[in-house]
Amino acid sequence: MLKSIKANYFYNIANTFLGLIFPLITFPYISRVLQPEGVGLYNFYNSVIAYIGLFANLGISLYATRKIAQHREDTKLRSKLTVEIFLLNVLTTCIAYFSIVILDIFVPRIHENSVLFFVMSISVLLGPLSVNWFFQAMEDFKYITIRSLLVKCLSFILLFIFVKDKDDVLIYAIIGLIAVAGNNIFNIIHVRRYIHLKGLDFKELSIFQHMKPSLHLFVLNIAISIYVNLDSVMLGFIISDEAVGYYSVAGRISHIILSLVTSLGVVLLPRFSYLIEAEKIEEFNRLCCKSMNFTIGLSLPIVVGVIMFASPLIVFLCGHNYEESVLVLQLISPIILFAGITNVLGIQILYPKGKEKLVIYSTIGAAVVNFILNLTLIPRYSYNGAAFSTCIAELVVLIIQILLGKQYFPKGIFSKSIIDYVIGVVLMFVILFGIVMSEMSIWLELIIGTVLGALTYFAFLIFRRNDLAQSVVIIIKNRIK
Repeated sequence: MLKSIKANYFYNIANTFLGLIFPLITFPYISRVLQPEGVGLYNFYNSVIAYIGLFANLGISLYATRKIAQHREDTKLRSKLTVEIFLLNVLTTCIAYFSIVILDIFVPRIHENSVLFFVMSISVLLGPLSVNWFFQAMEDFKYITIRSLLVKCLSFILLFIFVKDKDDVLIYAIIGLIAVAGNNIFNIIHVRRYIHLKGLDFKELSIFQHMKPSLHLFVLNIAISIYVNLDSVMLGFIISDEAVGYYSVAGRISHIILSLVTSLGVVLLPRFSYLIEAEKIEEFNRLCCKSMNFTIGLSLPIVVGVIMFASPLIVFLCGHNYEESVLVLQLISPIILFAGITNVLGIQILYPKGKEKLVIYSTIGAAVVNFILNLTLIPRYSYNGAAFSTCIAELVVLIIQILLGKQYFPKGIFSKSIIDYVIGVVLMFVILFGIVMSEMSIWLELIIGTVLGALTYFAFLIFRRNDLAQSVVIIIKNRIK
């Protein structure tokens, strides 16, 4: 039985909101306690380990979400597929983990803090136990939200009890590891509700049938990872941990906000895969257009707001020690729009249609551009150069996907409503510019700017009878009744 998209989106928004609120509480604390160098050290190792995790996962998560979603109604088949994919992931993880030891032995920059590196790398070994892809495929977002709340509360308590000064980077890493383990324990317990091993003939399992399609997505993931994590890695090797720290806080803020924009995509991916499999093309096209309308309508004002209030945001969240991150945040903020749109085009449309090769081509192109720009700009402009490179890379992804995939997009995917959003953002910019020039306190600037900016933008959309704004009004009226 298909679950309500509205209910799933509510739960996913709630989960995303938790992912926003907890960092808003913990991130300012960690930034101030660990200082730029500590934050940079942690994020440098985390970026390196992310590459190992990428090889361990081998594109399995995205592939598994689509595969399980296509056969969710067949209990026996989904059980068989889940076990096969899980065992494949265990095998790839064991192979990939050897690189952790190799890096520590042969790379002095890694060996400087082996204990921290190995503690953080345990998350790679725990990866297969996550099976988060299964719950996304089954659209069990209620469980994901409740589990996330419980684990985040535990992490929150541990963080404030044990992380006290800038030398507690290792303790911070251990707490992160506890959170990963907690998620996995809950997942393994809960997955038994859906998977029936009784009667499953393990001799019939065909693990390696999933290797080839997963490898296609691995190429996609590795390309994405290059321009997501390469910046921090190159900054760490070329400049310093402190530079990584300045870059990381801006990147963290932008990606927290981006997760709000892309939340709908997490909900819709399994639904889109199901609709394509069931050949319900009209419903698929209708949802695609709604998703794009929502993404652009939400991300445009957010980008303008982040650019205008980058300084008070950084000072409020991270403290005055991170004022060097202000320009970084302004340079990197357009990825909220670019990545939001490519999430719809690539993950919600092209991928469910089996056109992942087009997504791979776009991300490879972006990865190449990102690497070249990083190599050119980081030595001269440090973290600001890395931020500019990332922004351009996301724009390249968008341009290539539009050029290569336009024949597969539903008609009217980019509606005339975009004009309303642009005009609304211009009006909003005028209001925000006046607030910034008034030189009020950062608290008042953020509160008044957010409220007046949002009201100006939304009021204009209502005046224009914009579909997105009218949908919001209807939802509010229904809640009031």
